[in-house]
Amino acid sequence: MNPLDPLEKPMLTNLLNDILENPIARGAIDRANDARDTALATQQAVLGLLNLPTATDVETITHRLKSISQRLEQLEDAVDNLNRTATTIASISKKLTQLDQHLEAVLAERIPSA
Repeated sequence: MNPLDPLEKPMLTNLLNDILENPIARGAIDRANDARDTALATQQAVLGLLNLPTATDVETITHRLKSISQRLEQLEDAVDNLNRTATTIASISKKLTQLDQHLEAVLAERIPSA
């Protein structure tokens, strides 16, 4: 597409303004917009009756799925953190049990039972 010649731009602007100011042209543009809106509403109604999603429905579902996916990733990260914490706690518990057993053995050697 060629850029407009500096002399053509004002002519085109004036022509468009004249068209938009013309009541017949303006009425035709308004009727065309109304027809487009009616066609879109009819299309959505027909798709609804056929139980088919509209583009807006698909976009909404896509947005919700992305949101759910992000939440699921956060939950997976939290579960991973819990697993690491549980592993650490299990290791500490095992070491405490070993220390307790060792302490009982040392005490048993030093303090004979009656």
